[in-house]
Amino acid sequence: MKVSADSVAAMVAKVLKQRGVKRVFALCGGHIMPLWMRLDAEGIAIIDVRDERAAVHMAQAHAELTGDLGVALVTAGPGVTNAITGIANANVSRAPVLILSGASPRPQENRGGLQDMDQSQLLRPITRYARTVREPSLALAELDEAISCALGEGGVPGPAF
Repeated sequence: MKVSADSVAAMVAKVLKQRGVKRVFALCGGHIMPLWMRLDAEGIAIIDVRDERAAVHMAQAHAELTGDLGVALVTAGPGVTNAITGIANANVSRAPVLILSGASPRPQENRGGLQDMDQSQLLRPITRYARTVREPSLALAELDEAISCALGEGGVPGPAF
């Protein structure tokens, strides 16, 4: 799989690098492969885990130990639900953690597609910010807002999805 340098995944990886992100904690999956590949191309280390909870817990520990933004990358559907324990813990701890996930393809949305669920609605009560971005032109603005919310700019830090 080749992911172009002008894709949304490439832009997200570049923003994370510009923001000083040196590592991302993740469990590999099909929905997130374009971002996984672009993170690697940008030289951002990917710490591969066995469970999504571990990815978020590790991102939280990284944030608390370094003072930097912690980043977790999880797959859609069950990947997101597996991450909920870690996200809830980061919320209570007010840890600046950004959680990025995949989503089912837009043509399959609300049609019973593999791992299709309203992830943002599920996470809204335990995050500072929760959005699913379906329009590529909005991706960078939403990413910037999510990072700002996670870092607590204008409020209390905590997880952002």
